[in-house]
Amino acid sequence: MTQTSILFDLAGVLVEWNPLPLYRTLFDGDEARERTFFSDIMTAEVQAEISCGRALDSVVRELSQRHPEFSAAIQAWDQRWDEMLIGEIKGTIALLYELKRNGYPTYILGNWSREEFNRAKRRFAFFNDIKGVVISGDHGVMKPDPALFRIAKEQLGLDPIHTIFVDDKADNIASAQRLGFQTILFQDPGLLARELA
Repeated sequence: MTQTSILFDLAGVLVEWNPLPLYRTLFDGDEARERTFFSDIMTAEVQAEISCGRALDSVVRELSQRHPEFSAAIQAWDQRWDEMLIGEIKGTIALLYELKRNGYPTYILGNWSREEFNRAKRRFAFFNDIKGVVISGDHGVMKPDPALFRIAKEQLGLDPIHTIFVDDKADNIASAQRLGFQTILFQDPGLLARELA
């Protein structure tokens, strides 16, 4: 009988990553300035470039030149990145170790840069107990692009039919389903444990 594997997303499933608490402090509650920063400067598109492998120092340098009035906030994206990585989602980490004890291989498929991943790996011990990792920054493509799922399938030796993919974003889940993966849309660790059981 083929062993079932569990493929975890990173941010929002295993760890909590959220820039808003830091930037609310940096902008001293100035909501208009905060909105401008995320809608016009550190946009979703810029964050995607970082997740696809663009060097963070290059992004920071370019944005600081274009928006000198936001230079301190832009540099904080690099210098204070660890503060945006709030911590482990403890219930999911406990579940990860329970799966490991019961013989289920666990893997990670994340939309992170290599630099971000290495910072997190130095901080959290659970990374040492994951069987394999694929991150977008190494391949220049990110979920929900099916190409990253195919890379994970090949590099990690996964059979989609016998792999449960866990992610907190519906578009990533839909992409995985189209490639034949079993899926669970993550909401909280307790519900995930029940769905896996």
